Amino acid sequence: MIFIALAVVWRSLVLCAPACAAVEIPFVFEHNKVFIDDVYVGGLGPFRATLDTGASDVILDTSIVEKLGLAAAGETSARATGGVVKVVKYKCPEIRVGATAILPDGMMVSATSVSGQAAAIEEPTQLVVGYQFFR
Repeated sequence: MIFIALAVVWRSLVLCAPACAAVEIPFVFEHNKVFIDDVYVGGLGPFRATLDTGASDVILDTSIVEKLGLAAAGETSARATGGVVKVVKYKCPEIRVGATAILPDGMMVSATSVSGQAAAIEEPTQLVVGYQFFR
């Protein structure tokens, strides 16, 4: 059993697991939302991510998927801020915050237009970091 602890230490997330060192990820708290800046997906970026602990997945905006030229691995639907949306699953390249890898190469992620959520929270964001980020 793997235990992961999360602590918030003055504008940074600290992720810990018994078998590895703690990883500190800086964040910005604005409009009652947590944002992570300096995010790179497959070497593209920097992007701004929204941290959404209610989301079950990491969700990329379709514009990132198009730039990376990723091939779809399946489809599903998900409940989002604007209601139920269609999402497409992709095998994603490594996701980094600055120099720190937060998701390994080959992890399955979802993709949809994140612009609806960005408009709802009145803040530009290109990806949503959900529960999968903490596993």
